[in-house]
Amino acid sequence: MKEDKKRKIVEKAIELFGEAGYLKTTVEEITNSLNISKGSFYTYFDSKESLLLGILNYLFDQHCLILDKIAEETEKLNAEDTLKCYLKSSIEKTMVNKNVTALIQQVIFNDFFKVDEIKRKLPSFKEIDVKFVRENIFEKLGKKQRYFNKNLVVEYTISSIHTFIMMNLKERETEFVEQNKEGIIEDLTSLILHGIQKEEL
Repeated sequence: MKEDKKRKIVEKAIELFGEAGYLKTTVEEITNSLNISKGSFYTYFDSKESLLLGILNYLFDQHCLILDKIAEETEKLNAEDTLKCYLKSSIEKTMVNKNVTALIQQVIFNDFFKVDEIKRKLPSFKEIDVKFVRENIFEKLGKKQRYFNKNLVVEYTISSIHTFIMMNLKERETEFVEQNKEGIIEDLTSLILHGIQKEEL
């Protein structure tokens, strides 16, 4: 019961932070929207920054579950098809959870978060993606492929994918993205694979 109530606070806060912004949203607005007391809120979170850290932990756990599921479903697929599944998931997650994307952008592009734990949490999202791409996509390309700088390319690939999706697709109408999703995935897959593979000399 307690975990369910905590989850509801987290999910409502994601919605409100995504719509109005972290700085403009008060604890009172969150509690009023859930029809709970401030005392009930502070049972789970010491402050709004504590809530934000709770949100990041919640989103990180959800993200890990998604990546684990993709890895399991694509275990027998080649690198190209695995990459397409990863891109499809990333695009769909952005379009379905626009408030999450908006909140993550606020955290990334603003320096108003003073809690060190919040600043340390953000890189963990990238680290888990880098690990997934390295183990489930790059390794499937085969040992005969040569790379310019494997670690650098993986990190650049991850950053490029998510920057493109967040900056270019978030503001698009869901219907537009849905109608053009397959083409977007094909184009990104082709660009990424051609960019990270180098023919043997």
